[in-house]
Amino acid sequence: MSNLLAGLTRLNDALMRWALVLSAVGLMAMTAFTGWQVFGRYVLNDSPQWVERLALLLVLYFSFLAGAVGVRERSHLGIEFLSEALPPAVRRTVAIIVFAILAAFGGVLVWNGLMLVKETWDVATPILRIPEGATYFAIPLGGALMVSFALELMLRQFVGDEEAA
Repeated sequence: MSNLLAGLTRLNDALMRWALVLSAVGLMAMTAFTGWQVFGRYVLNDSPQWVERLALLLVLYFSFLAGAVGVRERSHLGIEFLSEALPPAVRRTVAIIVFAILAAFGGVLVWNGLMLVKETWDVATPILRIPEGATYFAIPLGGALMVSFALELMLRQFVGDEEAA
């Protein structure tokens, strides 16, 4: 079990770094593109139409990636003062249940996101002319990361790793 956990931890460390870098690059790119749109609108009197659609695409990707990282970093929504008031054994059980729910939610995102990608892949986005499914691929991608991160945290609880509490 500890070898499995160590391998999953190494994989998730790499995935988390990758997700954070892509999220940061996406946020910076969106900021730059939006700045260009404002400059074009108010200075050049000619606003590029592709910026709004590309900004939406980037927001979807960096939101889902950063949201999955939030699961790994345990910064997702939670009521800490309630779990801190519980005895350690109950707290551990509650944590396992929470991580199982997060993994299940990630699984729902993967399944339904892949169905959405499949259904919309043949439709081209206006202006950008890329498959609409490429826009929605952020959903199953973020969901898969969420599943992996939540499973790691759940395994940590099972082996009694204090970092996961």
